[in-house]
Amino acid sequence: MRKLILFSLLSILCLASEVQAQLQKGTGYLGASISFTGQNGKNDYEPDGEHKLSTFAVAPTLRFGRFAKDNVMLGIGLTPNFYFLRSKSEFMNTESKTGVNNFSVTLNPYIRNYKSLSSKWAIFLHSGINLGYLRLKNSYDDNSKYENGYTIGVNLTPGITYWFNPKFSLEADVNVFSFGVNYTNFLNTNAFGISSGISTSLQQYFGVRASWYFQKTN
Repeated sequence: MRKLILFSLLSILCLASEVQAQLQKGTGYLGASISFTGQNGKNDYEPDGEHKLSTFAVAPTLRFGRFAKDNVMLGIGLTPNFYFLRSKSEFMNTESKTGVNNFSVTLNPYIRNYKSLSSKWAIFLHSGINLGYLRLKNSYDDNSKYENGYTIGVNLTPGITYWFNPKFSLEADVNVFSFGVNYTNFLNTNAFGISSGISTSLQQYFGVRASWYFQKTN
């Protein structure tokens, strides 16, 4: 069903439509978003023990692009991802510490096809290649271990854009209808996967991004 919707969207995008000024050849594009999460907790154990755990993750995303022709944009995205975990346990006057530092960075060359719905609304299909580098650091007390890896994949994600004015818009990736294929080499494991937008979390269905359009001046 999701594949049918994607192919239907692609067919709609291929139809001729009125070109908005923001979608004309030569217009520049900048998109930005950031997501973060974290937690901090403590458990006490009888008779004389406690465990503390804290995590924090942040993933900013930048996308740059330019319209190669009306309604068709070429661009590249950059997404660094940072994850930190700290754990400390004390029991019977014995202390142990555990830490995880996880870093990844992804480059995403892409092509995006737009279809205008009105002067304020447009839908798009975002097709990209993901090239990622992965690095993991595990530490236990004074000992540390490092792991490196990489990932490569392709993805299709539909979306919708609303313009507040000719230069600024909010756009949302409709992740529930996304589709991707990827290969990962990490932690001595080679993995090939196919992903779709199915999620139990509503916030994963839609990814909202602020976008700016810089029109060519004559």
